[in-house]
Amino acid sequence: MNGVGNSKDYDTKVKAILEQCRISQKLLNYTEHFKYPYVSEVTYYEQLLKIGQGTFGEVFKARCKRTGKLVALKKILMENEKEGFPITALREIKMLQRLRHQHITELVEVCTSKQKSGKEKFCFYLVFTFCEHDLAGLLSNTQVKIRLVDIKTMMQHILRGLHKIHSSQILHRDMKAANVLITGDGVLKLADFGLARLMYKQPEHCYTNRVVTLWYRPPELLLGTRNYGPAIDIWGAGCIMAELWIRAPILQGNTEQSQLELISKLCGSINPHSWPGCDKLPYYNNLQGSLQQNLPRRVRERINPFLQNNEQALSLIDLMLTLNPEKRPSASAALDHNFFFEAPIPAINIQELLQQLKGTNLFEYTSGCGAHANRRRPVAPAAPMHQQQIRGKMPSVGGAMHRATGGAPQRAQHQTAGGPPNIHRSTGGAPQRAQHQTSGVPQNVHRLMGGGPQRTQHQTAGGSQNVQQQRGESLSAAAAGANFQPMSFTAFHPYQRPVLNPNQQLIQRQQPIRPPRSSQNQRQPPPRFFNRDF
Repeated sequence: MNGVGNSKDYDTKVKAILEQCRISQKLLNYTEHFKYPYVSEVTYYEQLLKIGQGTFGEVFKARCKRTGKLVALKKILMENEKEGFPITALREIKMLQRLRHQHITELVEVCTSKQKSGKEKFCFYLVFTFCEHDLAGLLSNTQVKIRLVDIKTMMQHILRGLHKIHSSQILHRDMKAANVLITGDGVLKLADFGLARLMYKQPEHCYTNRVVTLWYRPPELLLGTRNYGPAIDIWGAGCIMAELWIRAPILQGNTEQSQLELISKLCGSINPHSWPGCDKLPYYNNLQGSLQQNLPRRVRERINPFLQNNEQALSLIDLMLTLNPEKRPSASAALDHNFFFEAPIPAINIQELLQQLKGTNLFEYTSGCGAHANRRRPVAPAAPMHQQQIRGKMPSVGGAMHRATGGAPQRAQHQTAGGPPNIHRSTGGAPQRAQHQTSGVPQNVHRLMGGGPQRTQHQTAGGSQNVQQQRGESLSAAAAGANFQPMSFTAFHPYQRPVLNPNQQLIQRQQPIRPPRSSQNQRQPPPRFFNRDF
């Protein structure tokens, strides 16, 4: 009997082992059809130049020793990671494995190298195809003349990439000009999928509303909704489309409340009449008292001077910047708009536009970092300043430098010359500002702000500085009868380079230490700051 029992147990174990082998082989056959990035040594790549630094890593331009192709290496620092691999990097890898498209940045592989100090933790690199420029850097260069056919081509590339993302049931959740890369062949690619998420089939599923850079954040997120869809990316695409003409972000708020105020002044009052159901959003009642009522919709009125009465372009921007997310077009519907089917027809790429950038590199993008690495730009050699500068500032008629914002920003303390740089990162509030003036250097700076009593005065030993702040709003005068002009409408034209007053002082942002630039590219576009929410 014992022999019979042992024989049965033996047969059962053999069958179980064979079943496990069969399952393993079936799983192997299933997974071999998918493309997963394999982990190899970073020594296969030769690092050429550091091109950016972000919140959780650095970005290098590199060359593959095996193929000779240029790549971008995003180094993921692991020293401060107590919970393992960064979640934003995991999301980016996961999403990019699902997305293979000519207008979406390509993840080549993931590689690793052990730290030289002998630490146990590894240092990981995400390897991307290299893109020479980004859209934010391109728009910063006022010497570049952008034609209507170039704008149509760029918007078509962006919307095609969005269509692929949304048709794959994915939300990008961080649409902005800095996350649109441009290859040397003139093809635009959407990048930075660190905030991307899968869309769930259950309509009641809730996401976080702490996403999208503040200047590109749609009103439904600002009002606290946690149930949203592709319309949040369409709003960002609409902001980018207007930015292609204006050459600066159109809604530059400092706080979520000031951002809502700017949106209501541009798109009309936020109420159940213009947006049915908005009164049910979490923050609507709290903010209702601070938002003006009975404001007309003025998108066409304010943007039309830049578009030179291009009715189809105005129509598409107006649709994408609709307050009600249910009324915004999908990426597919936007691609079918008449804007893309009337002369001039979009080209295959913008390579002809990039001919103006030969020998230069406007690569401002830092993949996955959530903000630009700011660049130092000396303006007045006789007065070395260490102040802030924001991309999008343009001189007004009187020669003063105006920046339309939605609220007075917070101010940080002085920083000693030569001290460590500050990299600002916020969660929807005002980015900190640092200011320093060399003694003996007078300065007058006029700035248009969007709120609060606006006169501050600061004096250093032997010198004086008078900072006059006046009420203002993006793309418009602050009130009827104001005796100043908005920074955008009369200051410059997108096809003309603005003329700076030689006596004018700019406000410069504290800069992180940057590698020396080549002699071929001495001009540096003004930097921007961003608010990144996780």
